[in-house]
Amino acid sequence: VFYKDRLYVGGADKHLYCLDAQKGNLLWKAETDDWIRSSPFVDDQNIYVATIRGRIYRLNHNGIVQWKEKISDHAIYADLVGRDNKLLITDSNLMLYCLNEQGKRIWDKSVLCAFENEEGERIFTDLISGGTYFQSKPTAADGKLVFGTPSGFLYSVDALSGKENWKFEMGAAISVGPALAD
Repeated sequence: VFYKDRLYVGGADKHLYCLDAQKGNLLWKAETDDWIRSSPFVDDQNIYVATIRGRIYRLNHNGIVQWKEKISDHAIYADLVGRDNKLLITDSNLMLYCLNEQGKRIWDKSVLCAFENEEGERIFTDLISGGTYFQSKPTAADGKLVFGTPSGFLYSVDALSGKENWKFEMGAAISVGPALAD
């Protein structure tokens, strides 16, 4: 993420890097508990990052961790967004969380509301969508969710029922969010 004169980059080596955007030199790096695969959210006071262990970190602009909170038992791959002192996070189980600036949950919601069994228990959608190492963030459009799996399949499912519309073998693991057009 570019923010003012800095570039913030998460790494597979468990670090968030802050670079001078003009010169490219490293200003600082901060260690987390795991790979930072999603784009951070940055505002004038804070930097928020998520790890694939389901933990959120808030750092100041000097790279000092102010707090860390376990949000989910599922990986966080999707980019973080924020506004009005609230942070939105989607995990690989397709749960959307709204947190306050202290990392406390305000609310959460399944983005696939129909994934419950007859007893009302929620079925873990990251298992359905390709395993617990699901890496592709889902793309939603026109009542469908499209996502890739480590096993190399691109799926389209109905957003309400979860019923498979189609799947296509890509030949390799899919770790990016699909783009949709027309």
